Amino acid sequence: MFERFNESAIKVIMLAQEEARRMGHNFVGTEQILLGLIGEGRGVAATALKKSNVSLNDARIEVEKIIGRGDGKIAIEIPFTVNAKQLLQLSWQEATGLGQKHIGTEHLLLGLIRQKKCVACRVLEALSVDMLRLHAQIITLLKGTNLASDTLPLELDSSIFPSNKANLVEEPFKRYWILIIISISVAAIAAWCSYLLFKK
Repeated sequence: MFERFNESAIKVIMLAQEEARRMGHNFVGTEQILLGLIGEGRGVAATALKKSNVSLNDARIEVEKIIGRGDGKIAIEIPFTVNAKQLLQLSWQEATGLGQKHIGTEHLLLGLIRQKKCVACRVLEALSVDMLRLHAQIITLLKGTNLASDTLPLELDSSIFPSNKANLVEEPFKRYWILIIISISVAAIAAWCSYLLFKK
């Protein structure tokens, strides 16, 4: 699904989906992506957020205050909200603007900051984060480290990021997604067997 995302950015998206499931939401919004950025823990974005005294627990509390909890009816594939898709587009703009050929956690956070009125920005404002200072912190970290280019790019959604070139996905990630699909299939079969058993 994602191309030009590095390993850390892919992890952020996966964590965002987990956050959506944890709160019973059937969508991935900017707020879940923010939680994913914090939860990733090692990238430029997580470092900048930590320096701004943003913790995962505090952010989760603010997210729940703003959007509440969902009804728990969650599809296997959780769609992105319009704002989340815009965030992903902005992150690609940030990456190319900085001369990068892939998207890292720092670009996701820079794209989030540019949205200004999204739920994630409301969460950061509630946590007294100075957006201008956060932006400056990210740029400072990028200048002082090589975190922006420590992993290879992965696949990106062509419906969000127009691209005419098909890039290969690293074999470990192929195997990872295959295992996920197998696990989901096994769980579905088990649930169906349980249904038939109790139906009788």
